[in-house]
Amino acid sequence: MKQWKRVLGIVLAWCALSSVCAMGAESTVEKRDQESWKGTETKLMASHIAVDTTVTKYGVSWYQPKEYVSYRIWVDNTTNNSMRVTITDPQGRLRTFSVPAHGNKSYVGNGVESGTYRLSFSSSNGVLSGTVRVRVSDVALS
Repeated sequence: MKQWKRVLGIVLAWCALSSVCAMGAESTVEKRDQESWKGTETKLMASHIAVDTTVTKYGVSWYQPKEYVSYRIWVDNTTNNSMRVTITDPQGRLRTFSVPAHGNKSYVGNGVESGTYRLSFSSSNGVLSGTVRVRVSDVALS
């Protein structure tokens, strides 16, 4: 019986010691990993979807916050004719791009000012169908 208690005591001591050693090793590795990453932190991009809707004759608008300096417009045209998209910025300046029939196209604006932007849509036969999405971002997009 004494022999059995001695073996059990040694096993328990070994288990306790190995747990403490493992925790210490884990802590050391964790600390070393944290130190190796110091100074390499990068700013994560902040962005959100400002518009996600269907294309209509009424168009769509969004507000570009001051801290968001870029936007990406993505239009999917589900008609048989090309679609013309007109962007009106807060100062009233116009930019246009075309989306082919049964196709899609994106347009990126970088270094843009804050304010309300408006999209209008047109086609040669007046038929409009598809979707439009606008993502605003605080970093330049490509």
